[in-house]
This record gives sequence, structure tokens and C-alpha cells, in this order.
Amino acid sequence: MVSDVPVGVLLSGGLDSSSILASLNQQNYKNIQTFNIGFKEKEHNESNLAKMMAEKFHYGFHTMQLEDNTLFDKLISATYFQDEPIMHLSEPHILALSQLAKPSVKALLSGEGADELMGGYVRYKALKYPSLLTSIATIGHMDYFTTKPRYEKLARYSQIKDPDDLVIYNGSNIYPNDIAKVFGINTPPKNEYRNQILEDAKSLYPNNLRRQALYFDQHTYLCSLLDRNDRCTMGASIECREPFLDQRLITGLGSLEDKWLFSGKKWKFILKSAMATRLPQRNFKI
Repeated sequence: MVSDVPVGVLLSGGLDSSSILASLNQQNYKNIQTFNIGFKEKEHNESNLAKMMAEKFHYGFHTMQLEDNTLFDKLISATYFQDEPIMHLSEPHILALSQLAKPSVKALLSGEGADELMGGYVRYKALKYPSLLTSIATIGHMDYFTTKPRYEKLARYSQIKDPDDLVIYNGSNIYPNDIAKVFGINTPPKNEYRNQILEDAKSLYPNNLRRQALYFDQHTYLCSLLDRNDRCTMGASIECREPFLDQRLITGLGSLEDKWLFSGKKWKFILKSAMATRLPQRNFKI
């Protein structure tokens, strides 16, 4: 928040961005503007949650939907700013929100990084009991696994036997068996950087696949998310800041016992505990 110009918040209505908003309110920041993307499909639209959070703290709320020709135009522009094919699918939306925010603010706060620091992805759950993956691998052909995309992915993931590969491919959608089956390539890709990150993770968190996966994502997947954020926001001449990536917070979270991260229904236990008195419990149950 150290700035000579107005600062706004990218507000999805989820735990991470709402936590940032609640923290700003607790520190008595006034006149904050929030920016949100809505969707016409009811099952995907969380604008009502975002609006509720903004109104709760008496902050400004701006929302928009990206559809049809406008979506196409932002897709083309976002790809230009990425200077490569897009990979996260939200690039057009971040660019559009940044352009919406530009007349009001010069910097935006984002909740990026919280999932990789505190275990926010459901895919980490597969690493809690690796032995169960062996059982899933034997029944993965059953209808239960073949008719539901998330379980179909889990069945393919369960074919991986090497614990190191379970970490390396945890954030992937395509696995070694898929590559061998479709392309006939049986040799693993040479990736010195990822292998070095894995060795670092194993030295820091021996025999702890979940913590290894967190560390691995922080140095791989998160890097691509931040690169996407920077390119899309700067495409509108907006600076994007990520409070969860304060180095003191990263160091502190990395030193915690597992229970502070992997407790509760959907994990991120320490964040939910910290926000228990600041956010509506009906939205963020521990």
C-alpha cells in the first residue's frame, strides 16, 4: 500500500482476495476500489460474493462480463501481451479488468500465491496417502473414474509410481503414460531446472510429498501465474502487487508444521483461522 497513487483490489469474492480486502479494512484504509469479473452462467458467477464483501467494508465495487466479440478482442490482445500462446485462460479477463481499473487506480492488489503457499489446490490431496493411488490405479477403468473429468484425471495420475514424478507431474494435465500412449515417447523430458527444484524440495521437506509439491509449485507454476499477471496488467499500464508473496510471509509459512496448512475441509487452515473473525463464516468454513 506504499504508493503516491490510488491502489485497488482484484476481487473475485474468494478467500484470498477477500482476505486482502478484510486486512485493508482492519488497517483503516478508506476509499478502496474493487474490480471483479462476472459470468452469465450462474454456476460460475461469484460477483454477488464479491459485491457483498465490498459493501461490507464500504468500498467501491466495479464488475463486468466478458462475452462474445469483446472476449475475442481481449483474447487477441492478451495473447499479444503474453508474446506466446496463452495457457491459463484468464488472461483476457485480467487484461479487461486492468483496463476497467485504469481510470480509477494505478496499482492493483492480487491474491496470487496463497494457494501455492498454503495448500489451496485439491490436487495436493492425492499426495496425502500415496499408497491409495496404487489402489485407484487398479480400478481406474471403472465408470466412476471414466465419466467424471476430475476422477478421470486422478485415474491417469495414479498410474505414476515414482514419488518424485508424483511431485513433478502434480500440476500437470498430461502424464508420462499419456505421452507414451499418444506419441510413443517413453523417455522423460530433460528439465534440469525442475529436477534441481525437486532436489531442493526434498532436502527441505524429506519424505513429505505435499510440502515438496508446494515448494515445487512456488518455483514453477506460480512463476507462470505471476508472469501472466504482470503482462496483462502492464498491458493496461497498471502495476500488480501480491501481498501474499511478501518474503517474510513466505519464510514464515515455509517453516510451519503441516497441521497449519493441511487441516480442515479444504486446507489453507492458517489463513481461514486468521480470517475467522473478519470474513463471513458461511463463505469460508474451516
